[in-house]
Amino acid sequence: MKKFKIFAIIAAILVLCLALGSCGGGKEEEENGGEQKTKITLTVWGAEEDQEMLKAMCAAYAEANPDKEYKFLFGVQSESDAADKVLNDVTSGPDVFSFSSD
Repeated sequence: MKKFKIFAIIAAILVLCLALGSCGGGKEEEENGGEQKTKITLTVWGAEEDQEMLKAMCAAYAEANPDKEYKFLFGVQSESDAADKVLNDVTSGPDVFSFSSD
């Protein structure tokens, strides 16, 4: 009889914990759904004739990744200027660059 009482108390506590745990999940989802998007700024370099293509590619990338807010800063650079800047100081270069490989 003593074992039955202990088992009944443990079962009641377990049921109570499960009931309380299953009711508390909705609030967390509401809080996470209202979070602001992470803002990311990317510098993009390319040749003058490739600017429209780069803008289209960046727009497609931003659309494919809606969990973040992207701001693209486009710059026109020749291959030689870009290579010189990146080789001399990597931190002064762009985040993304596009040039033909001749």
